[in-house]
Amino acid sequence: MRILAILSLVVLLGLGVFAYWQWDQVQQELAAVQQELRTLQQRLTRDTDPEEAIPQPSPSRPITVYFIEMTATDFVLRPEIHSVDPPVTLAKAVEALITGPKSEELHPVMPPGTRLLSVEIQDTTAVVNFSAELRENFNMGSQGEALLLQSLMRTAAAFSNIAYVQILVEGSIIESIGGHIAIDTKLQISDF
Repeated sequence: MRILAILSLVVLLGLGVFAYWQWDQVQQELAAVQQELRTLQQRLTRDTDPEEAIPQPSPSRPITVYFIEMTATDFVLRPEIHSVDPPVTLAKAVEALITGPKSEELHPVMPPGTRLLSVEIQDTTAVVNFSAELRENFNMGSQGEALLLQSLMRTAAAFSNIAYVQILVEGSIIESIGGHIAIDTKLQISDF
């Protein structure tokens, strides 16, 4: 019985030593992680401009517009986020389309020199009036014309109050921009 008690005491003592050793290992790892975190925080503080470190509230709002990406086999539309001052309107979104992409991998959909003359919302139709350069400077073929219209429609689709877009050039209805797709009636956004 005495041997059993001594054996139990030795086992308990061994378990205690093992538990202490494990606790010590965890404490050392925790200290190493804390030191690494402090080092990273110091490096971040040192490498960051103090003005940039504090996020500044921005009055601008995001809007998604669509530009052309040239892949190895095709031209496709890709979304790009632009910032506009509030309120976010279709006119500001179209202006962002005219301004063109920020990314060097994307290409404009609007012909050079195109200006937005006006945007009027009539019931659920947006009447978008462009300068003559939309038609005069267009040189992208049938696929480019389709992408231009898709870009405009997808951009307009972000506005829930708009179901149709009527495109004008210098205040007049035209048959098409590049001779490939009829736009002499209002276009339903959901068709694009």
